[in-house]
Amino acid sequence: MTEVGHTPYVPRLGIYRWRPLQPEESAQGFLFALAEMHRHDSPDWTAHCLGINQSRLAHGEPAELERFAGAVGQSLEQFAQWSVRCAEDGKRTLRGNEVTIQLHYLTRRLCPACIAESQHHRFWWDLRPITTCPRHQLCLIDTCVCGSKLKWRDPSLLHCDQGRFFANLPRLEADPAIMRADRYLLARFGCAESEPVAILDEMNFVETCNILERIGAADVGFSRKWRTARSLGVPVAKLQARGFEILADNRLDELLTRTYDEFIANGGRPEQGFSACYGWLFHWFNYRRRWKGYDRLAEAMLRHGAARFPIVPRAKLGTLLPEEHRKLSLKQAAARIGVSTAGMRSIGLALEIIKDEPTSGHAKSFPSDLVDRLARDMADALSLEEAMDRLGIARRVMVQLIENQTITPALDCRGQKNAYVFRRTDVDKLLTTLAASTPIFKRPAKGLVALSGLGRGRPASVAQGVRLILEGHLKVSQRKTKGAGLQALFVDPKEVLEAAVRSAEGDLLSFATAANKMRINSRGLRRMIDLGLLAGVPAGATELPADVAARFSREFIMMGEIRDRIGGSMATLRPQLERAGFPPDDKLARCLLAGYPRERMEAFLAEIETGEASLEMPDPARNAVIAEARQILKSARKPVETDDMIGLIRRKTNLGPSDQPAFFFTTMNEEKARFVFIVGAGWWLRSRPFLGRVFSVDEKPSYHDFVEEAVLEMIRTAKRPLSKEDIAAALRGRGLAIAAASEEVFLRKLTAKHRTKIARLVGLGYWDRMRPYGPALYNSKLYPTGIQTLDERITACVVQHLTETKSPVSRADLISMLARRGAFDAGEKSRSQISRALQKSGKVVWLPKLGYGLKGRRYR
Repeated sequence: MTEVGHTPYVPRLGIYRWRPLQPEESAQGFLFALAEMHRHDSPDWTAHCLGINQSRLAHGEPAELERFAGAVGQSLEQFAQWSVRCAEDGKRTLRGNEVTIQLHYLTRRLCPACIAESQHHRFWWDLRPITTCPRHQLCLIDTCVCGSKLKWRDPSLLHCDQGRFFANLPRLEADPAIMRADRYLLARFGCAESEPVAILDEMNFVETCNILERIGAADVGFSRKWRTARSLGVPVAKLQARGFEILADNRLDELLTRTYDEFIANGGRPEQGFSACYGWLFHWFNYRRRWKGYDRLAEAMLRHGAARFPIVPRAKLGTLLPEEHRKLSLKQAAARIGVSTAGMRSIGLALEIIKDEPTSGHAKSFPSDLVDRLARDMADALSLEEAMDRLGIARRVMVQLIENQTITPALDCRGQKNAYVFRRTDVDKLLTTLAASTPIFKRPAKGLVALSGLGRGRPASVAQGVRLILEGHLKVSQRKTKGAGLQALFVDPKEVLEAAVRSAEGDLLSFATAANKMRINSRGLRRMIDLGLLAGVPAGATELPADVAARFSREFIMMGEIRDRIGGSMATLRPQLERAGFPPDDKLARCLLAGYPRERMEAFLAEIETGEASLEMPDPARNAVIAEARQILKSARKPVETDDMIGLIRRKTNLGPSDQPAFFFTTMNEEKARFVFIVGAGWWLRSRPFLGRVFSVDEKPSYHDFVEEAVLEMIRTAKRPLSKEDIAAALRGRGLAIAAASEEVFLRKLTAKHRTKIARLVGLGYWDRMRPYGPALYNSKLYPTGIQTLDERITACVVQHLTETKSPVSRADLISMLARRGAFDAGEKSRSQISRALQKSGKVVWLPKLGYGLKGRRYR
């Protein structure tokens, strides 16, 4: 057909001619060509002339298509090849591809170059996703230069309303990226050749278009909100081109990684899984189970997610091989290692893989390579307790060995249950290294200590001793045939001290090493530092310069060193040295240490070692103190207090060579068979009875016990309750006194101490708890606490009296009755006291003009 000018009006003569159907020409395009050929004002008139419905023809109704083919002398197969077909379910297909929502029905588009080649309409111009002509590398045009839109109801297929020939319209060069995507889509319809894209080849045309738009939208950047071309303000073709480029170039994993990284950068956490890590993209694919048909895409996202967070079964994205799970859930990790989920959670918290916070709906993830390593480590592993038993040490020592890196745990879960896990080979290797070629003995030599026995009072701790051996400063002296771990390895304490001093860094000694070198305990050394007694050592120091420790050792000799040289016991050496005129240094005494100036003490110790001096107590002085003490106590009427005793003895003789009270105490304690000290009273001859009792050597009598026994006996044999005045007078009659500032306080404490033996009748005195007392109507069953108040006693007596008399009684008669019974002392406040007690009880009421009567009883 040649180009012809457009005539505004042509007489309508009906359909009298037509041409053959052109390649790629649809039924609707052929109808438009007929309208152009017969110069109709609109294809509507052409359809009217043929007796068909243009709308049904455009939508591919089978009956309408068949009617049109018969009317124009064409075969139905020719029309069906390039036209839309509508199935019974309402879906429309085009050359085997579903295009239900992918067609233009109102507007139309064209390629000027294609029109110039052949003046007919191509079916693929009606596909919404197609925006370019891959054959001519041009954009499809839907608007004339005059501004009018191309529509299906236009009067001409080839000209605009103003007569412009569409083949002469400006030709716009197409974007190569968009054209690449269009070429792939047109290949679905056999109109172009394109590269294969496996991830898209398994999808239908509609799914492919949707996937391309979504992948392109995801490439814009991470977002939690649903994204489309419209929401982004971007043409669909551009998003589809971006999506196709990513999928065709195998850059989907790169896109997912970028999306995941942006999610993490925005404060996300891996354990949130598919529900959040890919933003809206995953939810779009997963919307209403839309993964069906996207198998390769689902597999790609599944593999990508499996490398970053645990894949839970409900993801429904497919299956992975076990080695492809690079992140495991809490349950999966626990099953692979062989521990409980609670134990796996503790391991994860300790290794800071997971956080201890509520994460409802979020799976906690563990790297699969880390889980595999943990599984290997725990296959033949030892728990903390098992490792401690194997090494023969306590938990504190085990922790120190870990902290100084002597032994490295296979699993460090510090602060959690099952805190550490150790490899059995590591523990055995440590023991083998320490023992080396040490000789074995059934019993270790005297003076050696077990390696596990280092620590308190030793120059180094157990952990430090182990490090000294491993570093070559110290050797194990002997190994016992039986014993667990370090308990069977023995070292020389002197060698330990020398090794600790040699290994000191920068001439600084550890606290324990310095204390041992100075022959003092750690507590005393700490007090010396805090009191500023060591020049150049700041308060709170944990290390001491070696020269400070050496200077102290040259200046002072401590009790331990003295005992090592001359023997004796720590309990007796100090008083013996004091008797010899060597009191401890005052400054060291403030630190609870017993030390002496070395220069002066060395000369005295040399005399003792040569036999020129002795620490034994001089017999004449000792015998004089004993004789004088016996004389004083023999004539004493009561025990003599310590200060009085020392004063009386000093009137006659000195307290040994030093005349110090310590000499007196030492002498009296050594003479326990002759003298006894009664607590609360004083010294007494053991052979002389005191209050009818003679004390054995092992007995430690107390004066308070005598007073308590006397009081209990008086109460037990009394005929009436005893007041505190009665008890005090009775004690004085026996030569005893209450050893307390207040007699009342003493009796109350005594009652509380012996609550099962003493009852307190308020206002009367103290009574044997288990004995009834008739005048006060006291009975232990009625008063389980052992206390009868005055109000209780008045009420009980009045109720009994009213029950017996069966008539009201006046207040005066009640006072007289109570006084006669001895249950109440009549006085100025007797009336108010009785009234208050009876009113409080609720059992007795006042009857006007009659007196007191029982509540609820009627009197005439």
